[in-house]
Amino acid sequence: MPSDQTTAAAPQFSAVAREERLSDKVAGALTESILGGALEIGAKLPSERALCEQFEVSRPVVREAVRSLIAKGLLAEHPRRGHVIAAVQPESVSQSLMLYIRGRPLDYGKIAEIRRVIEVETAMRAAERADADQIAAVLAAADALKDRMAAAEAADVDIAFHRAIAVATGNEFFVILVDSLRDVLFDAQLPTLAKPAIRKTARAAHQKIAAAIERKDPQAAGDAMRAHLDLAQDQMRDLMRDAGEITVD
Repeated sequence: MPSDQTTAAAPQFSAVAREERLSDKVAGALTESILGGALEIGAKLPSERALCEQFEVSRPVVREAVRSLIAKGLLAEHPRRGHVIAAVQPESVSQSLMLYIRGRPLDYGKIAEIRRVIEVETAMRAAERADADQIAAVLAAADALKDRMAAAEAADVDIAFHRAIAVATGNEFFVILVDSLRDVLFDAQLPTLAKPAIRKTARAAHQKIAAAIERKDPQAAGDAMRAHLDLAQDQMRDLMRDAGEITVD
C-alpha cells in the first residue's frame, strides 16, 4: 500500500478524440487505469497539471472527469493528500442502482418479476452453500416478524430476512442486487405489512423458506420463495390497484 506521500505512478495517457465529450473520455481512461491496477488503490491521483498535459485537455475538463470519478466512488477526497484512488465498495454499486430505480415511475410488476429471478435463485443457492452461522442468521430473521409491529419496522424486518438469504449464498453480487431494491421494497411493502394478517402469513412463509435452507433442500427453498413472492404480489395488487399508486400487473 503506498504511503501518504506516494503519488501513483501515472500511466502515459494519450490525447483524447475531440469529437467526443472530453471529460467523459478522460474519466473513461482514468477508470480503466484504476480498475486495471495501473493506478493503485490508496495512492494519490496524479496532479491536475500532469493530467492536463498528458491528456492535452484543459483544467475544467480534468476537474469534471475527477468529479465524475468521485461520484462513482473511484476517487476519494483526502483533506491533506487531495484525490486518492479508492476501492469500489458494494454499497456504492447498490446505491447507484437504487437511485436509478427510484428515479423512474414505479412499476411493481417489473420489481416483482426481477425479485423472482433473483430471490428464488438466492434461496436455492443459500440452501446449498450456507454455513452454520449463516443458517442461524436466516432462522433468526425468519422469526423476527411479529404480530404487534409498526409497518415501517415490519418492512425493515422483512427486507433483512431476504438480505440474510442473499448473504448466505456467499455471492456478494446477490447482496448488491437485493440491497439495490431496498428503498423501493420498503415503500411498496408499507401498505401490506401494516396488516397483522399479512404479517402473519409473511412470517409463516419466511419460516418455511428458512426451514428448507436449514435442511439443505434447494428445491423446497426455491419453491417456498416463489410461493411467498407470488402471494406478496397478490396482496399488493389487492391493496394498491384501486389507489392507483403503482402498477402491479
